[in-house]
Amino acid sequence: AHLWAHGWVKLHQLISPDLAGRLLARAKVHMGPGGDQHAARHGTDTGNVFWNDRHNVAEDDEAFAAVCLGRRMGANAQRLMRRAVGVLQTANMLAVKIGTKQDSSCPSIAPTVFHQDALDLPIDRNGYVSFWIALDHITREMGGMRFVDRSNTLGMLGLVDLHETYPELRDMTLTDPVELAPGDATVHTMYTVHGTDANETASPRWALIVAYIPDDAM
Repeated sequence: AHLWAHGWVKLHQLISPDLAGRLLARAKVHMGPGGDQHAARHGTDTGNVFWNDRHNVAEDDEAFAAVCLGRRMGANAQRLMRRAVGVLQTANMLAVKIGTKQDSSCPSIAPTVFHQDALDLPIDRNGYVSFWIALDHITREMGGMRFVDRSNTLGMLGLVDLHETYPELRDMTLTDPVELAPGDATVHTMYTVHGTDANETASPRWALIVAYIPDDAM
């Protein structure tokens, strides 16, 4: 109910801290201890300035596959879609925001601009849900997720500077950075405006992102 009313929701202990710890250990194998040793692969990873990403980790690592492609996550996604429909996965990735005080040459330190995921989704109906799972502690200073509350009600806003183009967004509530313990998660919809501040610490911010759509979407 909170997801569909507000466009986002925090889920306490979506996965166990123990499982989050095991996934974090595997993530460090793929990304390096500081999350900055994975070079973007052409045609697979984005290589942007907002986070150091490694897409399709579930296809390459059985530990991530057990979570991202598991029946329980599929059931979670279906429950949040609120329809008796099959579930398709659209993305899974490690997304590491490098700390500004981390002494790293990796450029992925910029604040994540506020945006809607719908721009990247060539589908004809609502139902997309994106899980953003903390693999380690994420404090306010590390650039936790922020949402423009109830912005999911505005529909598609476009590839523009959202706050400049739509002044009404300034009158809507912007959440504080969501602090997460290992295994906690946030979920948001395709139209929810969201972004993050920079990670102003000496440690990487470790997150696993996995997203799903209803399987009857065209």
